[in-house]
Amino acid sequence: MNYQEINVPVQYRYLSDWQGLLNILPQQGKYILNKVNTGCGGTTLFLESPQPCILVSPRSNVLYSKARQFPKAHLFRNSTDTSTSVQTLKERLCYYINACTSSYFPWGVCQPMIPKILVTIDSYPYVAEQLAYMRILNQFTVLVDEFQCLMGDSKFKGRTELEFLHNLRGVRSVCYMSATPIDENYINNFPDFADVQTYYKLIWDPSVLETPNLDMRPYKKKQSSKSICREIITGYRQCGYFAQKIVNGVSVYSTEVVIFLNDVRTIVQIISENNLHPDEVNVLCSRGNKYVRNLKQLGVHIGELCTDKQNPVNRTFTFVTRASFEGVDFYSGCAFTYIFSDGVLEWNKSDLIIDTPQILGRQRLDQPFRKDAVLYYRANSKAKIDMAIQRIKEKEEATRRWIEKYNASDDQTKMMLKDGIVKRSEDVRYADDYVEFVDDMNGGFVVKENYLVKSTEIRDWQLSSYVYNSPLSIIKTVVDNTNINVTSTCGYNTQTGNMILDQFKHDFYKAKTFPEKLYVYTAMREQHPEHTDDLYQDPFIDYRFHQSYNLLGGNRLRALRFREKDISEAVSSEMLFYKVTEECKATFKQGQCYLLADVKNILQNIYCKVGINATAKAKDIERFIPDVVMRQLTTPSTGKRELYYEFP
Repeated sequence: MNYQEINVPVQYRYLSDWQGLLNILPQQGKYILNKVNTGCGGTTLFLESPQPCILVSPRSNVLYSKARQFPKAHLFRNSTDTSTSVQTLKERLCYYINACTSSYFPWGVCQPMIPKILVTIDSYPYVAEQLAYMRILNQFTVLVDEFQCLMGDSKFKGRTELEFLHNLRGVRSVCYMSATPIDENYINNFPDFADVQTYYKLIWDPSVLETPNLDMRPYKKKQSSKSICREIITGYRQCGYFAQKIVNGVSVYSTEVVIFLNDVRTIVQIISENNLHPDEVNVLCSRGNKYVRNLKQLGVHIGELCTDKQNPVNRTFTFVTRASFEGVDFYSGCAFTYIFSDGVLEWNKSDLIIDTPQILGRQRLDQPFRKDAVLYYRANSKAKIDMAIQRIKEKEEATRRWIEKYNASDDQTKMMLKDGIVKRSEDVRYADDYVEFVDDMNGGFVVKENYLVKSTEIRDWQLSSYVYNSPLSIIKTVVDNTNINVTSTCGYNTQTGNMILDQFKHDFYKAKTFPEKLYVYTAMREQHPEHTDDLYQDPFIDYRFHQSYNLLGGNRLRALRFREKDISEAVSSEMLFYKVTEECKATFKQGQCYLLADVKNILQNIYCKVGINATAKAKDIERFIPDVVMRQLTTPSTGKRELYYEFP
């Protein structure tokens, strides 16, 4: 296919604002659109365009969200909705199409409306059948959103994905769109992509692109996703937030968390074992997952995302699985992100090159933590990679022989062979070969090799052999293949473009102990004060380092030899001093005079309030408000000359 780059004008952050792109993209034919940038309004561009469009999404949550954003679009609900027959769904679609072209509209407009249809991959055949029957299918552009899922989802619905691609062959206009498309080496070997003519890649101005910050942390010995989540939950309950940073001199806090964990069974256990209340939790997962019934028994909300951009209200904990996050918009004013990728557990191993940028692009609002995340990972050096690739070759050969046998058979034998393939249970469907039968939408079937499943297994082999075989290779994969700032304890970090910050990050994250880290931090603050804001806005630097330096200063930290216990006690003392000072400023009125006895009593009450176990003296006030003045004045009630403190 042809390869073309399209420069996005610097003034545009969202494609939906640049309608001129539609004049560059072809009106007919099939092409790939690599957006490069997640959350850039690509779907909105097509839904607001002056051309009929069918948005095909692998995620029903995306369609429900788009239906709320575009109420004049038609949501063709999934055929698994048993309360509505397919025939009724088709009739509703037909009514919608007719309404779009009539002079009267239920939506209250008085001019023809461009039809926009929202549908899942599973239900697309019904939409295509109805539009073909009405002889208008080729008037539509089919937008296949997040098309990398065609390969990723093939493990559990390979026939559906293959059938979908096969039946796009006769469609006039198809756009395969993604910010993280399938690697071209795979695409070039996909038979159903043979008629894809052009690969378009958008080139954004660097000032528009945002660079996410990812802290990569290896699982420690005996650590699990459950134990890490327990620590996260416990930390939140103790301090009331998940992360903290300083922005423009003000401390900001994350009080919501999104946890990407591809294991519904483990999510159920985390919710149950940590006594999370149903009103605290939302879970995004496939509604067909066998553990959904356990979530419902716990009273947990499933798939309910806030779509109010102006006043987002979310639950504290949102758990998300791989089958539900692509293309989904999260609206939050403070959410922090955790990602789990376990190379030992096959179902919890992610494709870091695709999944990581997709996950980090989900937060849509401009909030302090939208581009910050922690990724917990585990390598698997014991994976049997040689056996895996040998098994793939054996299945390829078995597929070739089976199809040859099928083609050489009589009609009765063909029917028996087909039934044997079609009726195979899900757990053994691709165990020995990649043979698949797909409906050709013309009343017949086509036998094919399921190249999507095969490619997914090859990709899994590549992940095991080249990515998850060691901690360093995992980090290197993210660093070399994504536009992400990575911090880790392995000393392999991305370059920020600033040698001073790069060296600091390398030294700080490689340091093992609190004293070592504080030593590096103190040197950075003293030698390069111009980078203080950069340190403040790094959510992976524990707030204790900022606090220790700000309250005690470099000389005192060195005097305490950076010892954690001694510094903690000194910081606590300084914090108490700060609290007492603030209480004194709020209690003693400016311009008034107080008897020493009254000052002593007020200070004693303040000590008790902030938790200081000491006897107050009137003279203590000079520590907290140094500019007070002692005066001898006549007390009106007694006529005696007594000592007062005046608060200027």
